[in-house]
Amino acid sequence: GGAAGRVLKDAIIQVVGKIVEDHARAIPEEVDTIAVHFLDDTVPALASNCAAMRAELTEHSVEVRHAVALGRYLRNPAGVMAGLAAGGEATALPLSPLMDALTEEEKKAVLERGLLDLVNQVGVDINAAVAHPWQQPQLHFVAGLGPRKAGALVAAIRASDGGALESREELVTELGCLGPCVFRNAASSLRVVDDFILDATRIHPAIYPHVLEIIANALDYDPEQLKAATHSVQKKTLEKSMDPEHWDKLAVLDLRAYAEYLRDTVGAGWLLQTLRDVRMELHAPYGEIRPKWSQPGTWEEFSLLTGETTASLCPGKLVQVTVKKLVPRGLDGGAGHVLVQLESGVTGIIEKEDLSDRPVERLEHKVAVGQVITARIKMKGIDLDNQIVQLACKGSSLAKEESARWEAQLWGQKRFYSLTPLDGELPKPARKPKKAAARPLFVHRNIDHPLFANMSAVEAQDALKTRDIGDVLLRPSSKGVTHLSLTVKFYDDIFVHYDIKEGKKPGMGHTANLALGTPLTVEGVDYEDLDEVYARHVEPLVGHLKNMIRHRKFRRGTKREVDQRLKAEMARHPDTRPYALSVSHEHQGVFCLSAILSKTGNVHHEFISVRPEGFRFRRMEFPSADRMLAYFKVNPNAPTDGAAAGGGAGQQRDREREQPRAQQQQAMPTQQQIAAAVQAQQQMQQMQHMQQQQQQQ
Repeated sequence: GGAAGRVLKDAIIQVVGKIVEDHARAIPEEVDTIAVHFLDDTVPALASNCAAMRAELTEHSVEVRHAVALGRYLRNPAGVMAGLAAGGEATALPLSPLMDALTEEEKKAVLERGLLDLVNQVGVDINAAVAHPWQQPQLHFVAGLGPRKAGALVAAIRASDGGALESREELVTELGCLGPCVFRNAASSLRVVDDFILDATRIHPAIYPHVLEIIANALDYDPEQLKAATHSVQKKTLEKSMDPEHWDKLAVLDLRAYAEYLRDTVGAGWLLQTLRDVRMELHAPYGEIRPKWSQPGTWEEFSLLTGETTASLCPGKLVQVTVKKLVPRGLDGGAGHVLVQLESGVTGIIEKEDLSDRPVERLEHKVAVGQVITARIKMKGIDLDNQIVQLACKGSSLAKEESARWEAQLWGQKRFYSLTPLDGELPKPARKPKKAAARPLFVHRNIDHPLFANMSAVEAQDALKTRDIGDVLLRPSSKGVTHLSLTVKFYDDIFVHYDIKEGKKPGMGHTANLALGTPLTVEGVDYEDLDEVYARHVEPLVGHLKNMIRHRKFRRGTKREVDQRLKAEMARHPDTRPYALSVSHEHQGVFCLSAILSKTGNVHHEFISVRPEGFRFRRMEFPSADRMLAYFKVNPNAPTDGAAAGGGAGQQRDREREQPRAQQQQAMPTQQQIAAAVQAQQQMQQMQHMQQQQQQQ
């Protein structure tokens, strides 16, 4: 995909040109050029990994199966889709962004209904289906048949003389494998490409006598003589009627008068529409009614190479990008820009002036390579030819007001889109605060520190809302003058509050109570002052927080959105087991590890807390996200003590926070403790040796 796909196409075009030059005589005269086009191989890729093809081509590689599936899809797309539907794999195809709202049974019903229409419109070559097993699932969707009757039909044809049909009539007369009712429903959808031309058309065998009468009237033949003629004479007459030179004779026939004759004289009912369909079928037997294939346009080619659509990539869309390179100054002497990459692999550019609303002296002051940031696609910012997207990530571009403006511009004129909330969309009214809540939320403190501010938790969150992830504020605690609170911006609109317990106050009296006590205890660890709290607790914790957000496996969005991305990735690559990291919106202050561990497609969830020492996962400490993921890959199904998917994460986090961190670390000794234990053991052994020597003396 992406640029690699374009390079491959250019290389193939050069190879084709070389073949035309070196082997010009081997190319037929009617072939003017050999074109190279991109093709959507979503269906062939899924078909190459389906159970039926793996069983059929067991000794071949994945590449061979993929090539075979691609060739079959080009020749008979209905046959490939029918095979996927019969095996149950078709529901994994990404047909609509809203398909996850349907159950598996509903998806299967929609696919079967679509295949029923398609197969009965284009027909099935019955002899080809019998000869090639991969085409047989089409018979399941022929009107009147089904998996059981289709299997009996194929078995009966294979057991007959020659193993093939010569006419539709044999299904009832010689084989007797279809009853009158089933034959009446299925006959026109079963094509028999043999001597009798009408068996290769959509015309039903019950209408064959009327067809001969229409042709006889058009060619001025005696209808009765034509009906009684030999098979070869009828064949030549049919071929003559289908010749374009005689189409005008069929066109001038008064089919309405003939339909009235059949209704009043023969009692055949009103067959006017059927007779019109017969005339069209004589012009083009089993003529193609599907849209003609056309080469992909610019947007289609871009979508094939990148996986992006007009819905996932459009002006005003908020996207998640990873910083790849900082370019201080452009070739044209510009101020510089940042090269980023979208999740689909598309390259994006953020100009220096679009990084922040404030002046940015150096690019590295705002972003770093590997950092994951949110940006908005600019107006006219999509270059389809070069596959480059212009983005902006400054605060004014990401504000809610800007999102509302884009929403009104893009969707305001849509007929079925309402910018105002509809009935039932309003959130539940907030509870009225109790009278007791009118008391002050905190006591103003006399603390001199650049990060301290006398404000409530709500005010601290509002102050941090427009600042970067990882920024912190110290504030008074609602627990009184013996506590402080540390508020950290954990993620967009997610804030975590840490309790700081103060020790002994300096001096006596009310003024002394407002001063800062020592030591300061945070999660069971004592610190001398706020600078030490920031250096030993806050800075490492924020560093691990930012590293997690910058990680290549980190994905933005809710748990449902991340799950949908993992399911879509597994649908594209069924043999992989995708996983991703994200922020938990259900349990604030923790990350979520989402992974698909089996072919069922169910998403498994586990939660990760951030500590100054690293990440706590499954009651173990890891210094980095990569070390943690390496452990997870080796032990994907290890017991999690209640922290697995489905619940318990909040309870586990609460239990851990109730215990001091020093107590939690007792289960895993440090390196100093191990060294001390080894040294003590060596000293004990030396003393025992000296005592033994003294006893011997």
